[in-house]
Parts: sequence; C-alpha cells; structure tokens
Amino acid sequence: MEREPIDDIARELERLRRRLEESERRIQRQEALITTMGMLSSTLDRQQLLTLIMDRARELLDAEATSIFTVERASGDLIPHIATGKSQEALKGLRVPKGQGIVGAVAETGQRELVPDVRNDPRFYSTMDTQTGFVTRSILAVPLRTQNIQLGGERGELTERIIGVAEVLNKRSGEPFDRQDVDLFETLCSQAATVLQIASLFHDLNELFMGTIAAFSASVDARDPYTQGHSLRVAEYATAIARELGWGGELSHLVRIGGILHDIGKIGVPDAILNKPDRLTEHEYAVMREHPLIGERIMRKVPMISDTLVEVMHAMLEHHERLDGRGYPRGLRGEQISQIGRIIGVADVFDALTSTRPYRDALPVEEALRILRAGEGREFDPACVEALIAARARGQVLVQAERPDPNK
Repeated sequence: MEREPIDDIARELERLRRRLEESERRIQRQEALITTMGMLSSTLDRQQLLTLIMDRARELLDAEATSIFTVERASGDLIPHIATGKSQEALKGLRVPKGQGIVGAVAETGQRELVPDVRNDPRFYSTMDTQTGFVTRSILAVPLRTQNIQLGGERGELTERIIGVAEVLNKRSGEPFDRQDVDLFETLCSQAATVLQIASLFHDLNELFMGTIAAFSASVDARDPYTQGHSLRVAEYATAIARELGWGGELSHLVRIGGILHDIGKIGVPDAILNKPDRLTEHEYAVMREHPLIGERIMRKVPMISDTLVEVMHAMLEHHERLDGRGYPRGLRGEQISQIGRIIGVADVFDALTSTRPYRDALPVEEALRILRAGEGREFDPACVEALIAARARGQVLVQAERPDPNK
C-alpha cells in the first residue's frame, strides 16, 4: 500500500520528462526551421536551395531520404528533381507515370498522403524501389503548389497549380511520421514551392529578355549581310572564353549579354558606311569608331538601368580598347579595360578574322589564332586568347564556315 504514492510520483515524473523532451524537440525544430529560412537568403541557385531544404527536412524528421518530383507539363509524369539520402544518384533518368504511385495520387488530388506501411497501400509504385535498390517502408508526401498569373483584360487572375510533389521516406527509428512531422514538412515544402515558382518566373523573364535583345541585335546585323549572325557568334565565343577562365553562371551570363549587345551602336552608323564594299576612308572610319559611344547612349536610356546592364554597358564601350592604349573610343590601356571588355574584344576580333567580309575572304582558323597570339600582351589579354584556343580545342567554338547556312 505504501508503494502506491511512490509509483504515482514516478509515473508523473516520467510524464513530465516526456513532455520536457517533446517541448525541447519542438524548440529545436523551430530553431532549425528559422535557421533554414535564414540560409535561403544566402543564394539564388535553385538546385542549391532545394537541396538545402530537403537535406534539412531529412535531418529534422530523422528520415532516410527525401525527394522532390516535378510535374512534366507535356505528359503529366513526375520527374525526380532533387533527391537526398540513399540511392539519390540512381533516381536520375527515372520517372513515375502520370497518376501512378502515391506521388502521382498527391499530384492529381492535391491532398497530402501519410502512408505508415506502403506494403498495405495498392497505389505504391514499387518500380522505383526495384530500379534504385532503395527499400521504402513509409511515405509522407506533400503537394507543391504555386500561383499562376493569368493575364487578360484589365487585371491578372491568380490560379493555383500543382507543380510537383515532395516526399520524405522511412523514419530511422521505425516509428510512423506524426502530426508534428507533417506540419514541419509542409512548412518546408511551402518554401520549396516558392523557390520553384520564383525560378520558373525568372527563367521565363530571362528567356523573354534574351530573346528580345537577340532580336534587336539581329536587326542591327541584318543591315549588313556580311555580318549576319556576328553578334550571336561573338556572344558564344565570349561565353566559352569566360567558362575556360573559370567564371561561374552569373558572370558568364553577363558576358553573353555583352556579346549580343556589343555592336548595337552600329544602328547609328549610316548604311553607306556600314555596307561599303571597300575599305573605309579615314573620315568613314572615324564615324564607325563612334558606335561604342552610340551604344552607351542607347543603354543609358534604358529605364532604371540595373547593375547588370551597367557592367554590360562598360563592356560595350571597351571591346575595341587595346592593352597598349591604341584602341578606341577612349584609348584605355591595361587594367583600365574591364575583364568583360577584354573577353568580348578577343571574341569580336576572332569572329571578324574568321568571317567573310566584302573586302576579303575569311581567314583560316589557324591564321586567325596566330594573329591573336602575336598580339598577346600588346593588344589582347593573353589569358583570354589562350582560353579561346582551349575552348576551340574542346569543340566549343565553331566559326562561320563550320555552321549551317541560315539562309538554306
């Protein structure tokens, strides 16, 4: 009889211990969630962001693996986009057919699914386990929703769309996922959906931007049939040089924009000079040398010009400058010339030498490279010239004669 109070106290202490552990667990999860949200502002790289979110989900839910499937618009199939944990490499190239599997059900219904034992669920798509070697026991799958903006009339209209499904597999403890796991995973998945939506919007806007400037540049090239495609080739050569120099995606993107736009100032050069079949007179050459300044003036009229376009503008001004100061329009020398300007300068000269012009035939590639090498350190940045040569050796640089004729 005397042990009953002691037993009651022991049970109460055990309950308090469990509540304390549960409270500490919630606090730790909230702190980890806040930390994750803070880390999301440190990069704009979509793959890096999504991997970070899914890695943190796997850690916080004490799971064996996590993954994100995106819905392929054409087929409705679900394509593995991000995977963490076991067998992540084996998922590459695989897909779940539309409407199949638990992820397929989530994509179609928009409802989350918590399956404690997949062996008891006939929807389970076991083919993925067979192909990857992973053994799925339990699944928590959540839809990834975004808001589409439908334009039309006086204002846009928001419509919800499911763009994918995120799933977490197998708690390491063997226990089922609980309500707190569901809430936490849904919070993380809402961030993943936002990342995907922003990335998609950026991609669409970037495609529109690049298409617009390419069309504008092509209209300038079209004024002279001998320079057709020149700006796009320069952009390709410059991007190849930048990559050989170890420049990352953002900087290479700047170089590509600079290459496409480098000659837009020629829109202000008279046709009689631009299309002259013979060599230019001294006066005509002086007019032609004004085109970088015209291009700068055009760029300065762009509303709310961004830092990106400012860098491109400098590159447009400087692609005819030379290391020894004998270039134009400002006679800059050495380090006064921006790196982008030096890259585009080498790419521009290489295309000019290897393209057919009214007054001469295209030079052989070997001769063009010899001319560039002869000017290293005096006219051209040696690192840029050698990077072009390396890119050419790896098949990344095709000259005008090696490309399909756009008129055929």
